Amino acid sequence: RSTFSPSDINQVYSEQNGKCFYTGDDLKYEDRAGDHFIPHAWGLKRGGVTEVTNLRVTSKSLNRTKSDKSPEDFAKELKEKGLNISEEFQTELNNRAEK
Repeated sequence: RSTFSPSDINQVYSEQNGKCFYTGDDLKYEDRAGDHFIPHAWGLKRGGVTEVTNLRVTSKSLNRTKSDKSPEDFAKELKEKGLNISEEFQTELNNRAEK
């Protein structure tokens, strides 16, 4: 499967306290979208699985903007646009850098 179920998206949206994973901004329920943290386009071997462990909830527009970019490239783009990077996103970036 290539898309997240609505129930999975709702679960993670709730866990994120209604905030965008990437920016930490408030996220309207009707604007939420499930994003593959490791892009689905990268394939299963590289981690692009459609599992809750790879699901982050963001806005529909940021989901389209991220597309198949790496988390690191997307963070760079957000910073260039003057957008915030959430503490949770920064923590995941730091964890990836340590590996």
